Amino acid sequence: MPKSAEDLIDILDSKISQIPQVVDQAREFVDVDLADEFLQIHKALKPAPKKDNPVRVLIVTNRRSGSSFLGQILNQNPGIFFNFEPLKLLEQKPGIYANQSVFLSLLLSCKFKQMPFLMDFYNKERLHRSGSLAFSSPPLCTLSVPVNSTNVRQCDKLHPTFAASVCARYSHTAAKLIRLYDISSLERLVTRNNLNLKIIHLVRDPRGILSSRSAAEKRTLNVDKGLEGEAGYLCRRIKSNLGLASSRPPWLEGRYMLVRYEDIAYDPEKWANQVYKFAGLGTVPSEVLSWIRTNTNVESTNVYSTSRNSKATAEAWRKAISFPVAKRIGEVCKDVLSLLKYQPLENKEELINMKRSVVNPW
Repeated sequence: MPKSAEDLIDILDSKISQIPQVVDQAREFVDVDLADEFLQIHKALKPAPKKDNPVRVLIVTNRRSGSSFLGQILNQNPGIFFNFEPLKLLEQKPGIYANQSVFLSLLLSCKFKQMPFLMDFYNKERLHRSGSLAFSSPPLCTLSVPVNSTNVRQCDKLHPTFAASVCARYSHTAAKLIRLYDISSLERLVTRNNLNLKIIHLVRDPRGILSSRSAAEKRTLNVDKGLEGEAGYLCRRIKSNLGLASSRPPWLEGRYMLVRYEDIAYDPEKWANQVYKFAGLGTVPSEVLSWIRTNTNVESTNVYSTSRNSKATAEAWRKAISFPVAKRIGEVCKDVLSLLKYQPLENKEELINMKRSVVNPW
């Protein structure tokens, strides 16, 4: 017989079918409200109904490219189990999985029982847990917390079997990744694991990316070897993945969508619809549309906030960096600017003239 709420959770993990009886036995040992809550989530723990070819979505991008904003278009969908930057775990603990594709296959298939280190990671990393509504809302969290809130520390500890059971109730799964450098590494998910995988390759003007990074890190960009090295590495990575997509390998056909952050920022509802159509997710739900309308016309000075005036944010970097810096990034990244149709800048006047966008139509 359980003697604490922690004991009760362990029993629930191993004896899902006996939840009502176990909870009744445990009422004298645990808070009444807690016992009632376990009964309320009993439905979430029952075997999930068989889903016809569930969609597995990956947002692949670079740091400070607007992925948190795009991620909310999936995260706010009550039918999608969303993971926020799970690959940070492999950065902290390299070698615990054979490779990224094995890790992502387990993740997207809700096989958390084979991922105890991931649950430990989410229990420790408040930002990454609270970045997912699924992980920071009932039944996995008794306290619903806002995105990126530190209140996630009040959530219950995640247990692999429980989390897997809840995840399996969702129609689809998704994750946003800034640490997956080579899209070709995802081929195995399609050819070996047979996942209905959809890849959204999110890009942004490299001048905007580097400006945003410097603001987040409270440093000033200067024309030096450090700038050239950072810009060169960033744009080689972007160009390599664009090259893979343009070569159209058979495994990627119908699974890849290129999206510019600026396009989403200028017209988020239009692009939400296009993303959902591409991924086969059906109609954009009201919860997502409500989030877009509430959070894209907000003034915020928090560089990590997902609530912003999205139109103003898209090219705000032009007011934050000097012309020599913008010009040098443009020179280092000229191929990427050309491929993605970002306008090069010839003088300071072009940089600061906000009436003239540097984002050309496709």
